[in-house]
Amino acid sequence: MKLLLLLGLFLFTVYGTSLRRGRREHKMDNWMTEEQKADLAELKKSGSLDEMKKKIMEMYSALPEEKRKELDAHYKQECANWVKKVATQEEMAELKSLHEAGNNKEVLAKLTDYKTRLDAEERKMVDVWAGECKELWFGKTTTMKRKRKDINTLIDKHLSWLTDAQKQEIRDLKAAGKSNTEIKEKVLTFFQNLDGEARKKTQKKLTDDCYAWLSKVASKAEIDALHKLHETDHAQCKTNVREYIKRLPESEQDGVLKNLPFCEKIWYGDHDHSGHSAHGSHHGHHKFRRTLHHSRRARRHEDHNLENSLKETFDWLSDEQKNVIRGLENDKAALYKKLGEFFKEAPVDVKPIAVEKMKNACRHLMADAIGEEKVAELKKLRETGAANEQIGAKAEEYLDGAAESPAKARMLEAKEGCTKVYYWKAE
Repeated sequence: MKLLLLLGLFLFTVYGTSLRRGRREHKMDNWMTEEQKADLAELKKSGSLDEMKKKIMEMYSALPEEKRKELDAHYKQECANWVKKVATQEEMAELKSLHEAGNNKEVLAKLTDYKTRLDAEERKMVDVWAGECKELWFGKTTTMKRKRKDINTLIDKHLSWLTDAQKQEIRDLKAAGKSNTEIKEKVLTFFQNLDGEARKKTQKKLTDDCYAWLSKVASKAEIDALHKLHETDHAQCKTNVREYIKRLPESEQDGVLKNLPFCEKIWYGDHDHSGHSAHGSHHGHHKFRRTLHHSRRARRHEDHNLENSLKETFDWLSDEQKNVIRGLENDKAALYKKLGEFFKEAPVDVKPIAVEKMKNACRHLMADAIGEEKVAELKKLRETGAANEQIGAKAEEYLDGAAESPAKARMLEAKEGCTKVYYWKAE
């Protein structure tokens, strides 16, 4: 039997079955969307069973509980199919008796012995799914547990404030294989649509959840000081938070850093337009103090050049990479392509910051070209869940209708690069 020959065959074999394809029709992947199947087909090319398993479990965990229970009953039997191939009738009967008597330890010992009768390729496949199969047969529940957090658990714990319809929308996004970044953007949209007491209460809950890790590494005095700093200087507050992250075990840092852009939008969001004098000098009307071409002083003096960009927005590049970009200043297509390559190579903790800086830079350029009012309309369109293509078309319409100006010329020059930035992922 040729494992991994086809996606459907892979799904059939990963649960331990050794039946020949064509011997019976199976529908093990019917719960997947075409997009999900395509994603798995791409992963198959890499030949990594662990990555495929990780992706399958991620999609499986997003299914409604009733659907998972239905499928678990089927997969439970598939987990045992390989045993029928290598064990005698007497051995099968003995396994059944031991299982019914609750002697799970002895059952597992015998299965380990029987597994040696499989060829190496089939044994490898059984090993990949051993944990899930063990839980289906011996666990207290009949649902397949995910090593990744179950989407429903996450919703119950962190997103209980969503409406039932919104919760289902999040499940659907997860089931469709959407990235965590896209799901966070949707959650942020739901949050931004709240107002009054509901928004205030939700903001506190999300902020508490986001920064719960602080209590592990910072003293009460440090945390109190951080809250005070949050009221006066967002830039320094963010810097201090990143210093505290370094105190976490390395195994925990990546997860916190990946969530940081979302968490910062929640914690700092209500203050972006505040009257704090320090906020005005550090932030103006935007989240980050430094942006491409457009710090507040740069906007006042129309001081737009590549060196400002490298110093402010692209400060995440190495000196060597900056020199490469300088050499491409007169070839914008090559410059944007090279930036994309450098972004892909960037460390995981740098990518979220880099994406946000570049997006903010593009927003500044667009606001100068078409006006803040039109930019606000584009933002509203994004918050309704419109696709990037639809938003891009509307932005193009606004830009075409804008009066000729140096600001419009700069935006037109940067348009290709800005369009690409919105498709880059921060994780």
